[in-house]
Amino acid sequence: NKELLLQRFDLINITSFNQYHIPLLNENQFAWKLKIGLQNLDNKRDDYDSFFEGGLGEAWFLNQKILSYIMINSSLHTDNRILLTPEIGLRMELSKLNTQLNTQQIFDINNHETYNQTIIELNWKIEKDYSLYMHFQNSQEKEVTIGMQKFF
Repeated sequence: NKELLLQRFDLINITSFNQYHIPLLNENQFAWKLKIGLQNLDNKRDDYDSFFEGGLGEAWFLNQKILSYIMINSSLHTDNRILLTPEIGLRMELSKLNTQLNTQQIFDINNHETYNQTIIELNWKIEKDYSLYMHFQNSQEKEVTIGMQKFF
């Protein structure tokens, strides 16, 4: 009895790693992120959690291809969780392959729980607006996701 389930849907997933302050263009030096979407809980057909996540931090180029960053993220969830998440990461961009590694300490404000999470993401650009990706996540449970992304 095999079922196909939607594991995660990102309606908005934007991360900006600004490194320079450009007053003329109204740009600041802060890195930021915004995510809105839903994720499956416990691999059940009708058990989804909607979320809104935002983050603010700073980013630095270590060389022309490697960027390091730190962010403080917070998220609100429809399953009554409020998460505060300090994050540190590295991002490497090659011609068609982008790799990101980050580690986070997640504080669940409502449940008074704390856990670590490590994420590795690989994105292979196949066309201008499409990429294949592989997502490895190690936290309370291990997760591997493979999929395709469309960029607008």
